[in-house]
Amino acid sequence: MNSKKTVIIFSLTGLIPFYLEEFYKLFFGIDNSLSIFFENFSLLYGALIVSFLSGMQWEQLIINHKKKYYILPILPVLFVWTYKINFLNPKEIIIVSLIYSFLIDFILLKNFRKKWFLKLRFSVTVLAILSYFM
Repeated sequence: MNSKKTVIIFSLTGLIPFYLEEFYKLFFGIDNSLSIFFENFSLLYGALIVSFLSGMQWEQLIINHKKKYYILPILPVLFVWTYKINFLNPKEIIIVSLIYSFLIDFILLKNFRKKWFLKLRFSVTVLAILSYFM
């Protein structure tokens, strides 16, 4: 399998944890005790994804010698991991961080990303964000 297919498959399967609560409700019904678990899991997973994306972006900035932008991918990581002490809704923090992370790829790293990758990032970002509105 070539690297493009691998990236697409991993990106799409990476969406599954965002929708675990909906899958559970669909097949097993609503359970309030598990609902809290799934909501916390979704927030944790979203924070991990933002961290992963930030690491990928930081790598690209280092490789391409864009030192003046090194701090930009770190900001959403700091934001998402302080969601428990922040005054905003944790879901809103994850959503804003996912959008911010996408904008870094689309604006700052656009010249270093392939067109298919940017389209994939847009689609996966939208689908991840939609999971928080269900």
